Amino acid sequence: PSGGKAARREAQLDAMLLGAVLDETDDEAEYKKGAKNKKGAKRGPKASKAVGKADGDDEAGGGKPANLLPALESALLAFRREISDLDGLATAAAAHLYPVLERKVAGERARLAEAGASERRRAVLAAQEALAHLSTNVGLTAKAVEAVAAEETLSPGQLESLDKALLKSVCAEWLSCRLRCEALAAGAEAAEVEALASQNAPAARKELMAKLGSGAAKEALQPLESALTSKSATVSSFFSAATAADAAAGDPSPPLDKKREKAGLANARAALREQLTVESKPAICLHLVAILLEIDLNGMLLSVPGRLVPTLLDHLRPKLSAAAHATLVRYQGLVQTSLVGGDAGVEVELHDSLETVRALGLNKGEV
Repeated sequence: PSGGKAARREAQLDAMLLGAVLDETDDEAEYKKGAKNKKGAKRGPKASKAVGKADGDDEAGGGKPANLLPALESALLAFRREISDLDGLATAAAAHLYPVLERKVAGERARLAEAGASERRRAVLAAQEALAHLSTNVGLTAKAVEAVAAEETLSPGQLESLDKALLKSVCAEWLSCRLRCEALAAGAEAAEVEALASQNAPAARKELMAKLGSGAAKEALQPLESALTSKSATVSSFFSAATAADAAAGDPSPPLDKKREKAGLANARAALREQLTVESKPAICLHLVAILLEIDLNGMLLSVPGRLVPTLLDHLRPKLSAAAHATLVRYQGLVQTSLVGGDAGVEVELHDSLETVRALGLNKGEV
């Protein structure tokens, strides 16, 4: 259709669409310009062909996305069915509204990109903070293991078990976190990196290593898996290898000087005391007490798994009174009995002695 009546009807519908669909009341000047151009626009199949040609397609690599204008046209028809009364109006209106939609899409993409960048920044900062914390802990652990070996208070078998357990815990956590940092720096997807690093397993570390691509960091860090898992691996040898790898990768961790050592022990002490204050499970309570007493009485960070609590109690014997040591050893026996299915009397004694054990941990071995 042509003529003034049809043009007025088209302009009226266009105005409704702009106001109701996109709420672009501030774009009156742009709308008038589009409406003026639309009076001479082609209608019907030829109009669709002309619009499609102007739009371009994905293969041509330019113009408007081929699937966006039809989607916009369908949305207009669904919103105002009467548009279909005028042949070609939906197509022309979609072409007219496209710049507004394009700006909205571009703005949303920019918002999402900024949100993604912020999320990545948070992930990188969290990984760096965790690595700094673990680097201090690995240094403290290596120093503690060397000191325990020099004291000769534990048997060779106990020393070996202690060393292997710390390799699988704090040293493995450090390597996973180191690879986590490098993978994020290489552009790997943050959520996937976090999930892999949290597994703290050889297979997960292998996947993280693959995300490093090539370069000095990957070349420097590759030998550390062997330094961690080989039969001859020790905490001391791993710490030396990790320090050398950090330097070779161009991102050395700060040295464990007196200030960092003091701060690391203080942070560990505070975290253990906070957890011990509220812990109600006997086995976990005894575990926390043993690690905390190693810090308070020996100045050593030995975050061993629960199965090695008896080893820590043996190591603490010279620093505890006979009564305190006997109390902890007795409690350890009750915990072991309870874990394999003790009777009601064992559970009662565990409950009744819990506060005494807690007090020994919070008061440096004294009740």
